[in-house]
Amino acid sequence: MLVETLSMKFVKARRDASGVAANATNATFPSKVPTITKPSGAGVIELCSPDKGAVAQNGIVLIPYGTGSDNNTFELRVIGWRLVTNDEGKAGLWIPVLLVELHCTLSAAVGVAGATVVNTERFADTISLTTGNDDVSVDIVSPTGEIIAHAMLDLKGFNLVETTFSINSGGTTDMNCLYALL
Repeated sequence: MLVETLSMKFVKARRDASGVAANATNATFPSKVPTITKPSGAGVIELCSPDKGAVAQNGIVLIPYGTGSDNNTFELRVIGWRLVTNDEGKAGLWIPVLLVELHCTLSAAVGVAGATVVNTERFADTISLTTGNDDVSVDIVSPTGEIIAHAMLDLKGFNLVETTFSINSGGTTDMNCLYALL
């Protein structure tokens, strides 16, 4: 028996309602509180239908990038959303849980003109853990030296995940990340 991992293409995490990539420009993280409305919009990734109790993919690989100068920084959070069972005819409740917060430093490594990540967008070469469980549910590869960094995260069976960003006075103009589910 072979142990296999599903290999999917990288996709931009943040997209607008029509599916077009939309980098974040938030100065601070947006507030995330319980809601009866299913989360949607830029940065929300559906992993499974909570109504069916479906199996969800268990991991995600993230490659942060942004617009700015070499060594500008930003913060990236991944929020897990899970639906609370609907009891006694009451509305269901979506609960947000912080899975990880990462501090990302841009590098001289850029995309390619006319490609999905363009030559004005810089990949992070340094990622450090702000909040999370290092080497247990988060694996960070942070090579520095203008080599593209990535993080792998255990999704813990959440129905949805959401990427949120904060410039947090780090000099970055806008930010996003590529993701691939595992």
